[in-house]
Order: sequence, then structure tokens, then C-alpha cells
Amino acid sequence: MAVADDFAGIIDIGGNGGLKVPELINYRKNGNDFSQVFWENIRKTKPGFLMRMEVDILVPEVKTGILNEENAFDVRAKVVIQTGRGLVTYNAAQILERKMIPLITLYT
Repeated sequence: MAVADDFAGIIDIGGNGGLKVPELINYRKNGNDFSQVFWENIRKTKPGFLMRMEVDILVPEVKTGILNEENAFDVRAKVVIQTGRGLVTYNAAQILERKMIPLITLYT
């Protein structure tokens, strides 16, 4: 599993649930960025790198339109989770649908 914001991507390299998604969401809500996360069994990278990785779940964070028609073709995740309005553009969602990659929206 991997997540990204404007500042860093985080990859679970432990393979046993090293990323705690609710904690990461709260981390972002409190004004922190992923470059400040230092947990065991993770690897940090540039955020754009994650779009091209073969991962189970991709959670693009923070920036409106971070997943867009320019980078959606590169997505290799099995599932994309959107936790805020507008993080995945309409055109990107259409591309994901054509690639048969489910987009799950988790916000009210």
C-alpha cells in the first residue's frame, strides 16, 4: 500500500499493514505532511512516483486535482481511494474507469 501528498510518498515495505490510514488522514487534517512521517517498515519517495507503482491501494492526498488526466494513465494501483472532494479530477476518474481501477470516495 502507498499514499502521497504534495511533499512525499509513503510505501509500506513491511507487507503487514505498516500504513495506518486513519492515522495518516488525521495527520493531514492536523496540518502535517507525509515528509514528516517516520514509521518503521515504510519507504519515502517523491509523490509522483507512486502513481506509477504497482500497489494494492493508492490514496492521493491534499491537493485538488492531484490525480488528473495527465497522470491517471500511469496509475497501476488496484484501487484508488479519494478522501477529499476534487482530489481526483472527473477526467482522471473516467480514465480509471476505462482501466477498470475502482475509485472509492470517502468523504461527506
